[in-house]
Amino acid sequence: MAEFAPGLLEEQGGQALLGLLGLLMTAGVWYPLQNRPLPRTLALGGPALALLLHESIPATHALSSALPGMAGAIAGLLVAGTAFLPLYLTGASTASDVKLMAMVGACLGPLEVAGAILFTLLAGSLLSVLCNVRPRPGLPAVPCAVAIALGTASWILVSVTGQLPGL
Repeated sequence: MAEFAPGLLEEQGGQALLGLLGLLMTAGVWYPLQNRPLPRTLALGGPALALLLHESIPATHALSSALPGMAGAIAGLLVAGTAFLPLYLTGASTASDVKLMAMVGACLGPLEVAGAILFTLLAGSLLSVLCNVRPRPGLPAVPCAVAIALGTASWILVSVTGQLPGL
């Protein structure tokens, strides 16, 4: 399992990236809950901010242990976007979901986003089962953005603490 750099929460670079990711994910979940597509300013501006922030953070403070700096942000963006592209092509998610996951990848980097993708798929599966156990007429489906936010937050929690909650 990939781990974040030691002292993640104590380092200003890690705090800035996690803060940016938190703000972006909040906006990224709000729009789908309002039945609105992710605006281009968020879809393009979020990764651009992550790229700039990655470039200004010293390698020792970066979240990405594999490729610090802009290379790590670009690699994370490509890994996450590529992982979610088949879901979009099969109709299982929207283009906004692909963009949102790519934004997460730009913030976390290539190795760390792999864990976030796994946890997102697990969260999405769990939400799908919970929503279909007792289907209620008129109840809208849970947007994939909620699973992305829950999965990413869970992965960050596991990575920072080094253990699964409740174990």
